Amino acid sequence: MKSTLYYSTRDKQKLYQFSEIALKGLADDGGLFVPVKIPTVTPENLERWEALPFIELAFEVMRLYIDEGDIPDSALKNICQQTYGSGKFPLDNPAPIRKTTDNIQVLELFHGPTLAFKDFALQFLGNLFE
Repeated sequence: MKSTLYYSTRDKQKLYQFSEIALKGLADDGGLFVPVKIPTVTPENLERWEALPFIELAFEVMRLYIDEGDIPDSALKNICQQTYGSGKFPLDNPAPIRKTTDNIQVLELFHGPTLAFKDFALQFLGNLFE
């Protein structure tokens, strides 16, 4: 497995592992961390993911950005379960898509504990720190 590395938006020379950036938050230079390479999602991935429950999909997407050396599969699956399956998000699917018209669908990102989109990332981050 290739290592997923990150750099600061203000300095592309120094590279970091996920475990480092999770603890830092912002880079020392005030920049944001971004992956050196955006993972490729294939049509086969999308087809397989389409049938997954939300928690398993969350694991699959997070795994693209977090190396198993930083967080083993079992621990990452547990974090996803604690985050999205612990009752903090009241639905089996915490981010349902609602069809409003034939051409418009809306992704609902307000089913978390604070009723805000930020819950999807920050609940995960809180469980990650534990």
